Amino acid sequence: MPPSLSHPRIQVNRSATEEVKGRKNERRPGKRLGSYSQQDSSRRYIMVKKTSGKWCMCTYYTDLNKAYHKDPYPLPNIDRLVDGASGFALLSFIDAYLGYNQIKMHP
Repeated sequence: MPPSLSHPRIQVNRSATEEVKGRKNERRPGKRLGSYSQQDSSRRYIMVKKTSGKWCMCTYYTDLNKAYHKDPYPLPNIDRLVDGASGFALLSFIDAYLGYNQIKMHP
């Protein structure tokens, strides 16, 4: 996350600290996949107490639009694609999952 961005101030529930440690160990039993600093990430874990008395771990996303780069190749507008295809006698549809990309090469 860029240093110019800061996380919003959230009041931390101190009684949920042990619950957070237990939940993190549940997610990665026996293995430590890696550590990260919450200050460097754009997400934060928050413990929310349910009506049943149990704790629920939620992910709190902050300023994702500011923290990540914009996509230089956004998805095309479907209306423009359909309008551009109208009026032609033959239409070819490409299946991106099962389709083939064939480019003629010089022998």
